[in-house]
Amino acid sequence: MEIAFQVLYLSCNDTEREKRGKLYIAYFWARDLELIKKDAPNADISGLQHQFDAHKHLFTKKNGKVFKNWWGDVSIGSIARESAAEETYLADYKVFSQMAHATPQGMLVGLKGTHLEILDTQHVSTILVSGTRYVLTVAAQWNLEFKIIPEVDLHAAFDEMREFKF
Repeated sequence: MEIAFQVLYLSCNDTEREKRGKLYIAYFWARDLELIKKDAPNADISGLQHQFDAHKHLFTKKNGKVFKNWWGDVSIGSIARESAAEETYLADYKVFSQMAHATPQGMLVGLKGTHLEILDTQHVSTILVSGTRYVLTVAAQWNLEFKIIPEVDLHAAFDEMREFKF
């Protein structure tokens, strides 16, 4: 769900698209640099450090700290609102939150050795249908830019998803 709202936010404003795209990529340089310094202290990070230094003005606050998210310190709900998708966000967030928080921890999934085991399948169909909708939304946004999927196929996938009956 969150990735779909990020993609919508990246592409919803033609005048901001390029800036947001640069910010999206630059933010990963900041995160990668931090992870590499922590996990591989002896690695040659000069190239990554150069990219970080060249773009840090895009993702750092006045106090020098990196923003919480690539879009700043606002919530995913805020970018959904700015992307004209707040109604969808609120409805889906409510459903997913109820699924996650209305069940005792460990009731839906559990650890069996080193594998995660699904203990209750009550919400699987809802999650799969919702997940499919979000994946198709991301694919549609990418397709606006890259024209990989024939429009007729994309529309057919959306129609099939909309007509799905539990």
